[in-house]
Amino acid sequence: MLGDYFRLALANIFQRRKRSFLTIVGIFIGIAAIVALVSLGEGMKGFVAGQFETLGKDKITVLASSGFGSSPLSSSANPITITDLETVRKTRGIMQAADVLMKPAIVDFGDQTKNTIIVGYPLDDTRKIFEDTGGYSMRDGRQLRPNDGRKAVLGSYVADKLFEHKVRVGQSIRVQGIRYDIVGIFDTTGDPTNDRSVFVPLKVMRDDFNEPKLVSMIFAQTQPGEVPADVAAAVKEKLRSRRGEKEGGESFSVSTSEQLLETFNTIFGVIQMIVLGLAAISLIVGGIGIMNTMYTSVLERTKEIGTMKAVGARNSDVLTLFVIESALLGMVGGLLGVLTGFGLSKIVETVARQALGTATFTTFFPLELIAGAMLFSIGIGTISGVLPAMQASRMKPVDALRYE
Repeated sequence: MLGDYFRLALANIFQRRKRSFLTIVGIFIGIAAIVALVSLGEGMKGFVAGQFETLGKDKITVLASSGFGSSPLSSSANPITITDLETVRKTRGIMQAADVLMKPAIVDFGDQTKNTIIVGYPLDDTRKIFEDTGGYSMRDGRQLRPNDGRKAVLGSYVADKLFEHKVRVGQSIRVQGIRYDIVGIFDTTGDPTNDRSVFVPLKVMRDDFNEPKLVSMIFAQTQPGEVPADVAAAVKEKLRSRRGEKEGGESFSVSTSEQLLETFNTIFGVIQMIVLGLAAISLIVGGIGIMNTMYTSVLERTKEIGTMKAVGARNSDVLTLFVIESALLGMVGGLLGVLTGFGLSKIVETVARQALGTATFTTFFPLELIAGAMLFSIGIGTISGVLPAMQASRMKPVDALRYE
């Protein structure tokens, strides 16, 4: 009996193919948007989490704050200095700390001039903290050595895409008019800032840029067994005391990798909910479209309904037939939406991998997402068809047969 209902419902849908397709467009668009956004969102979260795993859970970052937030390139009335670095190093729970100097710079190669970032990092025993934070690995050439003078290692974007011609190991560039010989090129890290930077010995950069005390960032590593959040709080208190600043009015920020990840997830979660809410509007429109189509179908098939009842069909039979028909419309819309969402997210994944230069960005399609999307679309279709189905089931055979 149930199979007969499905056969009749499918026959009615195929009989009105054009109208049926237009009816499911709203469901189709909404489900496609939801599937694509959720899968891309999960992929983004996984990618960012992977970046923070590279950073390490035992790392603490200290940045200067300006009126526009915290950034290694932001200018502050009370910048971080070498003295602050020593304060961090002396804080209980800190194993070691490294300072990094970053500045926007004009870079010349051949007859081209571009804007980029120059980064000076230490080459002593603290260099590993810095290198761990960015997941740096060599693609060509070698790393900087402690006795290097004006030598540089390029980020992959600077080497490959910043200039018209690629920069290679053995060539030289000019940064703020100062010549640096290229000894290596980093592999792509997936971080645009790192990939667009020129890396030089910290001591050399301090001399060339006349910045003996300024520090852009401090990367610290906690001792084994210490809780990074507790050590970060101690660092913040020590710096606040040294700089003579009140709690809540600090001109610097101290954060752990876990805190940064939590902040990202919170912000991203809010954005994702807003976008999903907008996609849900399409589903509501699609549900209204199904309801409108089913009402129209009831009017067009009034005599057919009368004939069914005249030969013995019960109210429940008519109700079931129309509900199944509307549910099938929702199911088809959901199926097309899932397939389209899968395709869209895979296209974005491919583009993102090429843009980021990394294969670690991967979209996720858990079974719960696909099953949830399908159940949701079927549910929307079923609910939207209930009222028209009830109207059809309550028709009297005589009135239905006399309907013109």
